[in-house]
Amino acid sequence: MSGCIYHYLYPWGGDLFRKVWDKYCDENRGAALGNAECDNLRGEYSPLGGFGFMSDYLFDPAPISADTLDRVAQFVEKWQGRTGSEEANFQPFFSELCAAIGVEPPGLKTDGADEYCYEKPVKMVLPGGRAKTGKIDAFKRGCFVLEAKMAGASANKRGTASHRKYMKLAFNQAIDYARALPEKPPFVMTCDVGGDFSIWQGFSESWVGTFADYGDYESRRRVPIADLAKPETIAFFVDIFENPQNRNPERISALVTREAAEPLAVLARQLEAQHG
Repeated sequence: MSGCIYHYLYPWGGDLFRKVWDKYCDENRGAALGNAECDNLRGEYSPLGGFGFMSDYLFDPAPISADTLDRVAQFVEKWQGRTGSEEANFQPFFSELCAAIGVEPPGLKTDGADEYCYEKPVKMVLPGGRAKTGKIDAFKRGCFVLEAKMAGASANKRGTASHRKYMKLAFNQAIDYARALPEKPPFVMTCDVGGDFSIWQGFSESWVGTFADYGDYESRRRVPIADLAKPETIAFFVDIFENPQNRNPERISALVTREAAEPLAVLARQLEAQHG
């Protein structure tokens, strides 16, 4: 509920938003929200959007089982910090991630898989009109496009300018693949196997500009491999794989109930009158 109230209040903006949000947190300490959650919400807020993807805070995800947490912890321990060949490591890495979080892994294109597979072929038209067939490292129709890379022990080493350029190239490749598909995916992802994921979301069905509503490279949400062990990150990835519309801000905004909106509207008007 707290996330829905955040979304409801957000359009008020500025100082009034802050006052209402603080008052809501104060009034719910020990009540609808736990004390710790209220303090965390207050501390995480920033006027410029300190919450990351707004959809993370607009509903309560299903609880993550202890078995899943244990599997993901083992996965992180195995893969974190590894370097090497993307061609040799990505598919085992990704299939093991799927098993850890409890979703089906992609099929193999050689087995006839097409809507959820590794190495999905996609036809692209290059500048000048020349056609080219690319291969998407991992693809699920209606969910995501993913382009993978892997840092080397020396070449494209993590933390270097060459590695950043390497991963930005992966983003541009993923965008090109997404643009060439008949159906625009809600998520575009890149993965540095053993390092991190970068994620962009865009729920508009149309392309406007170079990057549509995904934003440019700097708009990414970066998820270090270690963060996969967090329950909220697991829930986020499960939704990307199985229920991406759960993260659609337009859909989420419709879930704000009259019961939540009416008393907060009264409170906001009262504070506006006092401090306007």
